[in-house]
Amino acid sequence: MDDIYRDEVMEHYKNPRNFGSLEGADVVVEESNASCGDEVRVSLKLGNNQSPSIKHQVIKDIKFQGQGCAVSMAFTSLLIERVKEEGWGVEELKDKSEEDLVKLVGGDGVSPARQKCLRMGIKALRKAVAKISSNF
Repeated sequence: MDDIYRDEVMEHYKNPRNFGSLEGADVVVEESNASCGDEVRVSLKLGNNQSPSIKHQVIKDIKFQGQGCAVSMAFTSLLIERVKEEGWGVEELKDKSEEDLVKLVGGDGVSPARQKCLRMGIKALRKAVAKISSNF
């Protein structure tokens, strides 16, 4: 991982984006890593709730809370920020693989030993999408 990107990761750790609780969230999921104690909670607010189709569900807002190492918190912040920037709906996220999301946040250069930390936010987001999808 080059130094410029490492600086961005540390900035997200020190000043996480979209961090906090989300009032009126439609979906809240948690993910944790028992071996190190890292925890993350992802909350989503959906739009077009009247639509009978998952294809019309958009992510109106998304936030996270948690505690953990720099890798888990920074990459969750990066993920949430990028999802909001892309303006993806539930269907687009459902079509993304875990590897697609690792690439989205630039996690390709993270060491194998830190992959669990990197993927915690990704797993929580995918769990939220699966929960939404099961309701349709």
